[in-house]
Amino acid sequence: MSGFTKTFSKTFDFDGDNVKVEMERLKVSDFRELSEFIELDSHGKPTGKMTFAKTMDFLLATVDILPKRVKSMEGLKDEGGAELSVDDIAGEHYFSSLTMEIFQSMLSESVIKDPKAPDEPSADSSAESQEIPPT
Repeated sequence: MSGFTKTFSKTFDFDGDNVKVEMERLKVSDFRELSEFIELDSHGKPTGKMTFAKTMDFLLATVDILPKRVKSMEGLKDEGGAELSVDDIAGEHYFSSLTMEIFQSMLSESVIKDPKAPDEPSADSSAESQEIPPT
């Protein structure tokens, strides 16, 4: 059976708030739009590394994608205690670190996980050839 679900949820800590976000995985069109900003490692996995200029361009590209893929967001409040929506944070630089975390989750959940993860070596692999995942 497939591990696919139409949406997934994750909670983020941001500026003293616990922000629960329900989101869709990225679509092929989203990957195409973001592809020029995503650096891949030798295994074709996103590294998460970008120059400052590329990060700003990436954030600009997310302004249109974020409202399409985030289905609900709870727990993020303004100074007066009013709940903020995804439309409120899209394009606001103040929320850029939260936006990047949301997109990193979308990227991660939008690809099939390798069934032979580094902590589950195949029977014929040796300890010398194992990669240590980043922490």
